[in-house]
Amino acid sequence: MVYVTSGGFVAVVWSDIFQGSMMVAGLALLPIVALVSAGGFAAVGERLQAIDPSLLSPLGAEGATIAGIFSVVGLAAIGLGFLGSPQIFVRFLALRSEREIAPGALVAVAWTVIADSGAVAIGLLGRAIFSGPGESVAAALGDAEAVLPMLVEHLMPAFLVGLYIAIILSAIMSTVDSLLVLAASAVVRDIFQKIYRPELADAALVRHSRAATFALAIVALALALTVAHASPDRTVFWFAIFGWSGIAATFCPLMILSIFWPRVTQRGAIAAMLTGMILVPAWKLGLVHLPEVGPLLAELSELPPAFAASLLVGVAVSLGDRDGQARLAAAGVAEELAEAGR
Repeated sequence: MVYVTSGGFVAVVWSDIFQGSMMVAGLALLPIVALVSAGGFAAVGERLQAIDPSLLSPLGAEGATIAGIFSVVGLAAIGLGFLGSPQIFVRFLALRSEREIAPGALVAVAWTVIADSGAVAIGLLGRAIFSGPGESVAAALGDAEAVLPMLVEHLMPAFLVGLYIAIILSAIMSTVDSLLVLAASAVVRDIFQKIYRPELADAALVRHSRAATFALAIVALALALTVAHASPDRTVFWFAIFGWSGIAATFCPLMILSIFWPRVTQRGAIAAMLTGMILVPAWKLGLVHLPEVGPLLAELSELPPAFAASLLVGVAVSLGDRDGQARLAAAGVAEELAEAGR
């Protein structure tokens, strides 16, 4: 919180470079060491097959059923969040020129493929190494989310265990610092300055941004402690996907519409964001508990339906917004006249 509050966006970017480098190096190295220790691909495959054949099935234990397909769609849809999550989108806004878009996108995709592939491989290898035939995750690992430090402790010298704990914390910090700076910017720049204090100088803006960052960090910490105390049985993955889905369903559909569809209006944008924001908790906390259909909806997860609903509502409300469409048409005519004048 000290470096984010004092350094702002530049501090976050530089820290993310070091944190991201640690993460990708650690997530790429550990699977290689574990694979060699386990005896190679064939040995790992045999162990997983003996533990549970569905571990190697693309559709999981459900097979080619509606539940199996929903499960795959729900997990694959996690990637939708990358299309416009603010903490990622702001990196593109910070580019100095359009020439940096292609190399930036290449680095982002390469990093994601290496890090995510390494994380999944660690889960598979940890299950193969620590589980016996027919043994469940809970019986083998106790806490399945502790598989990475367990694997490091099992395979590597003691001093590397601390390094890998730092890698885990880096993954947390790289998200936290980006979101804090982004949220503070939204509060101070987009709301406070643009709406209430347009005459506010840049020096004052920096002071207010630091105060907002600090206040938001305290509020976030209090909320995290409260929720963790109230729901000790829920995993970190549950909370991470819940938050990621909320951000993705609220902002990503609007990002896509604003770039590829010129007819989106202000009312359509607000309706799209509200739809995604409301449907995620309604699905996660309410609809999945319905009798009979609840388990099926849980397999699909909340992001795909909330994302689709936000997109459709944004289009429908924009098309029905006659005043907004008229303003867009007038703005288009004015732009054409200005271009003709140049």
